[in-house]
Amino acid sequence: MRIIGCDLHARQQTLAMLDTNTGEVVNRTLQHEGNNVREFYSNLAKPVRVGIEATGSMQWFVNLMEELGIECLVGHPAEIRAAEPRKQKHDRRDADLLLSLLVQERFPAIWLPTEELLDLRALLRHRHQWVGLRVKIQNAFQVEPWQSIEESLQRRLSQPF
Repeated sequence: MRIIGCDLHARQQTLAMLDTNTGEVVNRTLQHEGNNVREFYSNLAKPVRVGIEATGSMQWFVNLMEELGIECLVGHPAEIRAAEPRKQKHDRRDADLLLSLLVQERFPAIWLPTEELLDLRALLRHRHQWVGLRVKIQNAFQVEPWQSIEESLQRRLSQPF
């Protein structure tokens, strides 16, 4: 089995990879150009477990790992940072930290919604917007009759007897 600690960034990722059969640890930086990432991960012998720190731009990577059938764990950033005694951040050091947490089974994995749940949430948000629009239109129609009644009452009251 291969266990990979991956420090993921927008343009590159730094990897610390352990082959549990041989005990060999490989450090590598992988650029996000073309199909480099897909080719690298698809050429790895299965099973593979990858651990990354949660970031805002991680969803494409999580989707790719799911597509390739690779187990991808996403870790809580604050808990990962708390596991490192040194305050200096460095890509290779972060990848090594993620790898060591995975190997020691102390990786602080967070729950991620499934694709089906994400789709359901999108549908609910869309429905909520349509219901809000319907209510606005209904309220606009209800205001018009009252306004005309109020105007006619004001006209009648303003006329002399």
